[in-house]
Amino acid sequence: MTNAEATQLEIVLHNLLANALEAVAGVRADQRRIVLTLAHDVEHLTITVEDSGAGVMPAMERVLFQPFVTDKVHGMGLGLAISQSLARAHGGDLVLQPGSQLGGARFVASLPFAPASR
Repeated sequence: MTNAEATQLEIVLHNLLANALEAVAGVRADQRRIVLTLAHDVEHLTITVEDSGAGVMPAMERVLFQPFVTDKVHGMGLGLAISQSLARAHGGDLVLQPGSQLGGARFVASLPFAPASR
């Protein structure tokens, strides 16, 4: 992994975790949960970020990854758009998956492993 790729992965993680932290801020302190899960197989790394926030409104789901779309007072609506674009630029993807066990949002980034250089 190059420094540029590592920085891009850091941006994706930062955006997902920042969104999760914002989502749980409105939840009672004893109910706040964020779970970061990393998994891999031979070909892919999968990063899952789930939170116990309010989740994504159904009307937002279809436009969530478009630039400048946000329901936040102080948001610009670029974090998820940039993160999905970075994942796709590396042959992966970033999606919102239904069924968070924590009751909030569940985002999954899947990134292929780069072939080993010789």
